Amino acid sequence: MKRDSIKESIPFRDVKLTKDEISLIKSRWDVLGWSYELNSFKTYKYFCGFNPDFIPEELYYPIVHSTLNPYVYRKAFADKSNYTTLFRDIKQPEMLLRMVNGVLYDSDGETINLASADRIFLKAGQAFIKPSIANVGNGCKMIDDTSQMEFGQLLHEYPGGFVLQKPVAQSAKTAVFNEKSLNCFRVTSVNVNGVITAPTVCFKFGRNGLQVDNVARGGCIIGVNQQDGSLEDKAYCLDMSTIDNVNGLFFKDMAIDGIGEIVEFAIYYHKKYFTDLGIIGWDIALDDHDSPMMVEANTDYPGVHLEQIASRKPIFGDRTEEVVKWCLAHPIRHIY
Repeated sequence: MKRDSIKESIPFRDVKLTKDEISLIKSRWDVLGWSYELNSFKTYKYFCGFNPDFIPEELYYPIVHSTLNPYVYRKAFADKSNYTTLFRDIKQPEMLLRMVNGVLYDSDGETINLASADRIFLKAGQAFIKPSIANVGNGCKMIDDTSQMEFGQLLHEYPGGFVLQKPVAQSAKTAVFNEKSLNCFRVTSVNVNGVITAPTVCFKFGRNGLQVDNVARGGCIIGVNQQDGSLEDKAYCLDMSTIDNVNGLFFKDMAIDGIGEIVEFAIYYHKKYFTDLGIIGWDIALDDHDSPMMVEANTDYPGVHLEQIASRKPIFGDRTEEVVKWCLAHPIRHIY
């Protein structure tokens, strides 16, 4: 399944690729021996200008991502209910309750019975819930008052497992975009040949009072300059419509301080915990003390299309050729 495909809604049909541009595209990507469509490059040219290093989904997920993130490793980190166990020293939202394979656990990781879980849920008040394994924000929502909801309903809605978290008090710097959603930086970190960098950084935020920042659930995404935290002029929605301001604050005049610390956070923990993985789509929030906090580390389906368009650069940046050579030198171990 394509996670953030936009090709059907883009007016790329009016965009032409020159013979030289097609030649450059083929020179870059044909070596991987996998079919792809030129329409994706028309899309990128339309929004960002021509660059043969933009990678289409047809190559990214089945070939490049599968090579960088071998199946056995990326699946091991896909279950969000394991975050507090695996990453004890990474600041992250406080876990209140979780269910894994039908078994309920408290915040200390101790197994509990249904009655105990019900009491924890009842006392939580406001809480954020997400499926243990999910993509594009499916099933993620804020529960305003747990005392007004039956715990049995939760078990019915999330039979495959869930994570119940205490809401995060976010920085005023990010709350200005939408105070109802936990707005996050999407940092794409790349690990090839033992060198970890973050070629692209974006910022996601909810709109119109939405409680989630995910673009697939109605949010927006905008590119961030790593040098000074300044924003691109436009933010993109799922249908590829754009906005240039929130609440009268124009993006072209805005910058978010502390971007360097956010990038270093992603690079540091990629090196510490994910050396077997070549690409991670980090969702990193700033808490109310302006400190970075991991919300998610997406290893299974880190996005590509919207990240490239919002940041106006290829997902691998100036390391694209290096990534292609890596893929050629490391035969794929699993195809979707």
